[in-house]
Amino acid sequence: MDLKKIEEKRRKPFVELLARINRKGILNFIFNLFKSSSDELIDSTLKSLAGDVFINKSFKVFHIGDANYIPSYSSEIGFNMKDNNYIKNIDEMLEVIEKNKIEKKLYHSAPLALRFVASSNGFLSPMYGQDTCMAEIIMAKDTFGAKEMYSAIEKAMYALKSRMHWGQYNYLSANSVKAMYPALDQWKEVSNVLNSTGVFNNPFSNSTGLSN
Repeated sequence: MDLKKIEEKRRKPFVELLARINRKGILNFIFNLFKSSSDELIDSTLKSLAGDVFINKSFKVFHIGDANYIPSYSSEIGFNMKDNNYIKNIDEMLEVIEKNKIEKKLYHSAPLALRFVASSNGFLSPMYGQDTCMAEIIMAKDTFGAKEMYSAIEKAMYALKSRMHWGQYNYLSANSVKAMYPALDQWKEVSNVLNSTGVFNNPFSNSTGLSN
């Protein structure tokens, strides 16, 4: 298998050109103007990327070319993979997305991305104690209603015992963090020692209940 040729084939010149143009925000403007056509636009883009199986190092697999440089928002939600419940969870998330589209005329500007991650023993890892399916929700910056859509999805996912990615767009609170992480008290015991002076406290840790 010639990996170099396959990698080059994955880069669609027209898609790359559009990504470069969008660095100026032109595509964002066009998308918001014709947002009701988002489903067709996303489907056609995915079909243009479809091709041969591509196996390589992770940084090459996940590198999608100039599209990486499009100014975007991103939120990521982790679902427990036990008993394949994550499939039902994703279906429910799609229902929220469809409801936003029908009732509020709010449309996503990028497809969902799924990745599968092994369990972690890190007390505050989204993968703590469970193999996890991470669903990434990407939207181009200035997508109409983006933050409202993120909020609706996140609130609905709390009931499914999902966990939010700490470093991406989220509305985490002290109560939601406490519900998500069963080892939170153990983490705080360690934090009380290592952060006894509160030097690592900040507005985010204050709002999520992680400060001493």
